[in-house]
Amino acid sequence: MQIDEAIEKSILEVQKLRRAYTRILDDELSSDKEIEDTLELEDMIRLVGTLEAAYNHLLAAKTTGMLYCVYKHLSYALILAGEVGTEVGPIYTIMSLLTNGKIKPCSSCENDRKS
Repeated sequence: MQIDEAIEKSILEVQKLRRAYTRILDDELSSDKEIEDTLELEDMIRLVGTLEAAYNHLLAAKTTGMLYCVYKHLSYALILAGEVGTEVGPIYTIMSLLTNGKIKPCSSCENDRKS
């Protein structure tokens, strides 16, 4: 796959993932129930922001071809997704796509990616 195609596909995947986490965050914040783990909530807010930054850098990469900041934001998103207890497979899928398979998930994350 050409890098231009990988960037276009990654833009859609990051956008989809960011929207999913935004819905989860919105549901949590609009709920009447007591928020038990504020650290997890803070990490979810950071995750949404980090995915937004990756998205914006992917848009810029369409013209510049520079992906360094995208990798940086996606790496941080991996950590945050782990902290909030969600699967990291989709983030690895995006990273693998952008690196032509050079960055791959471990076997455990690969199982997350397939499910």
